[in-house]
Amino acid sequence: SVTVPPVHAQSKTHVPALMYLTAVMKPSVDPATGIYNDGKIAMIPFANEVPAKRDSRNRPAGTLELKPYSCTSESFYNVMTRPDGLMNRVRQKLNHLENQEITVVLQMDNAPPHVGKHNIDRLNAFGEAQQGMKIRVVLQAPQSPDFNVLDLALFHALNAGTIAYRQGVQNYRQLNNNLQHVFATFPNDMHERAY
Repeated sequence: SVTVPPVHAQSKTHVPALMYLTAVMKPSVDPATGIYNDGKIAMIPFANEVPAKRDSRNRPAGTLELKPYSCTSESFYNVMTRPDGLMNRVRQKLNHLENQEITVVLQMDNAPPHVGKHNIDRLNAFGEAQQGMKIRVVLQAPQSPDFNVLDLALFHALNAGTIAYRQGVQNYRQLNNNLQHVFATFPNDMHERAY
C-alpha cells in the first residue's frame, strides 16, 4: 500500500481543475513500414498562457501562467482548428498517410459546445479544405456509451491517476504537466483492450 501525502490547498471549494479536448484512435501497426502507432493523438487543455499581473510569493509579475477558460462553441472550434489544434495533431500523428487521398473520421459526443453554432458543418468544411488527407467530423449515436472509447478506458485511468498526481499541485501548469504525464504513460495494452 502506498501512503499518499496530504493535499494542501487554499480552499476545499477551489481545487484546480482543467477541461481538455482529448483524442485517441485504435492502436495499429502500419503494414508498409511496420511502425507501431500507440493511438494517443492529443490531450489539449482549454487554457491560455497569460503573464501574471502582480508579484506573489510564488512567482514574479510577468511570469507566464496557465489560465483556464470555458469550453464554448467558439473556443471548441478554435481548439480544433488552430495550428496546434486537434485537426493538425491528427495530421501529424498520421503524417505517413498525408500524401494519400484518404478521409479520417473524427467521432465526438453530442456535448452542446461540440454541436453549437453549426460547428459540425464548419469543422467539416475546414477538414475538406485541407490538401491531401481530409478530416470529417461525425457525432456518436445518443445514449451509446459503448462507442465512446475515452469513457471506457482513458478517462477512468486519468481520474485514478489524477488523484495521485494532484498531490502537491499548486497551480494549473503543474496540474497540466501531471495530467499530460498520465496521458503519455497510459498503458498501451489497456488502450488496445478498449477497442
